[in-house]
Amino acid sequence: MNQKQQKILTVSLVSAVAVGSLQALIYVINLNQVKTFLLLAFAVWVYLWVKVTLLYDLHFKESGALRRARVKHGAVSFKILKYLKIFNSALWDRIGHFRRFEMFAKWGNYLLLPGVIFWATVAFLFLYMGKVLPQQLVSGLSSVALAVNFWYVKEIYTRKEDKVALDIFAALSAVKIYSILMLYFSAIALTRYFALEPVLLVMGVFSLTFLVVVQALNQHKFAQLKNLAGAALIAILQSILVYFVYLYWGYNNLTAALFLTAFYNMFWGLFHHSLEGDLNKRLFWEIVLVSMFIAMLAAGSTNFRARLHGI
Repeated sequence: MNQKQQKILTVSLVSAVAVGSLQALIYVINLNQVKTFLLLAFAVWVYLWVKVTLLYDLHFKESGALRRARVKHGAVSFKILKYLKIFNSALWDRIGHFRRFEMFAKWGNYLLLPGVIFWATVAFLFLYMGKVLPQQLVSGLSSVALAVNFWYVKEIYTRKEDKVALDIFAALSAVKIYSILMLYFSAIALTRYFALEPVLLVMGVFSLTFLVVVQALNQHKFAQLKNLAGAALIAILQSILVYFVYLYWGYNNLTAALFLTAFYNMFWGLFHHSLEGDLNKRLFWEIVLVSMFIAMLAAGSTNFRARLHGI
């Protein structure tokens, strides 16, 4: 089986599990079985986590661990001790790519987006309990997003390039925008649904936005300490925005999330192109005007007097 066939098989399996599990989650939550719903969601997430881990392990492991261990401990005369030393040494060598911080960061980097997509979708299915049409629409979009994410993560692991190529960047950017939209929607909607303190929303949005920006910086090899300040600034600005959105926005959480996503896209776009060194006046205004148009479109389609019902 060649690399392309392996990739098709892997993504097909992930897609089948994503579609089937989300359909099962819809069925369970619409029966109002919240505990079973959460247990099933956790089990599916463990599967996705293991899948990303296996993909990472397959492409970054160093072969020959057992052979090196046998050479290293071949002189030990006592057989039981010898086998124990060989086993321990081979195992320690086998997981070496998980022990190096650079590789660990690469592994964790590509766990973030599927996690955001999946758990934001789980939150949406819960919030829209009994509303089959929006549940099916979002589960379909999330299934596609997860499939695209896994396809290009495997491509990244296969190529082993230091910097993400343009074709992968374009595809994962679309997935990231969708994940950010779902993230902000779920964060605002859950805060309102459970009447949580706004400070929890602000802290959550700050943390997750910061992680998403750092993930993007990692993809472009810009994750130096000096650039983390820019990531923190974007997270702070989004946290301030979400606080005022929570206080003054109408109860259309989708348009609120779209508004926040437009600003995230603007902040990240300007930051990214400034790091690339290709930010000129034309590109600056293009990013700002497109983002402002989407933000105004979201604000213009929102009833700001709707403050008492609906999610």
